[in-house]
Amino acid sequence: MKRDFKGIWIPKDIWQNEKLSVMEKILYVEIESLDNGEGCFARNEHFGKFLGLSKNRCSALISSLIDKGFVTMELKYRDGSKEVERRLLFARRGIPKNGQPPTDHGRPPSENGLPPSENREDSNTKSIIQLNNTQEKEIVAYLNQRTGKQFRKGSNIQARLQEGYTMEDFKYVIDIKVHEWLHNEKMAKYLTPKTLFAEANFDRYLNQAPPKATLTDLVQNGTLDPVAFLKLGDGL
Repeated sequence: MKRDFKGIWIPKDIWQNEKLSVMEKILYVEIESLDNGEGCFARNEHFGKFLGLSKNRCSALISSLIDKGFVTMELKYRDGSKEVERRLLFARRGIPKNGQPPTDHGRPPSENGLPPSENREDSNTKSIIQLNNTQEKEIVAYLNQRTGKQFRKGSNIQARLQEGYTMEDFKYVIDIKVHEWLHNEKMAKYLTPKTLFAEANFDRYLNQAPPKATLTDLVQNGTLDPVAFLKLGDGL
């Protein structure tokens, strides 16, 4: 990501704005420096390392900037799918002297002249929540399918979705841990949303190298027919 870096200078109207905390002001400037007019697609992991905060705390700060009208967010979807491919954050520029939120990043104003975050009918917050709920159900259904369990809700899924992780990320974590734990009596009990999608675990699991499947694994996972397995065994 190219950075429109301007040093540590913070605009006066941001620095003296009483609506923003010090951490929100710093985060706003970081988002703006990565925006370049096309949107900042950095994940909360980047902001967490930059600010020395947890990803959950960064998610809360971003939500606050959006609610206050200083940042807008767009979700980019995979072609022909409702799966989120990338989150884009836009720093709204041109801060009036009255201390109100800056103007939008080139998008037309709403009919009543309010910024999107203050115009609830135009706000995309509701649609984002609905999308996340739909994705949570799909993720839980996939976990149940792979493990044979019957979870109804998915702890930690909403938090990870807000951090910009995709459906593909969740499925990879599920697949890799199912491969590793499903047939391990001691570890199978940890194939739960609470463990798999916890902030302390998820990114670590996501960065695991894919395992090399054995013939036995393929049979147990239903990928290879047992008869075919026996035939292969005769030739070994």
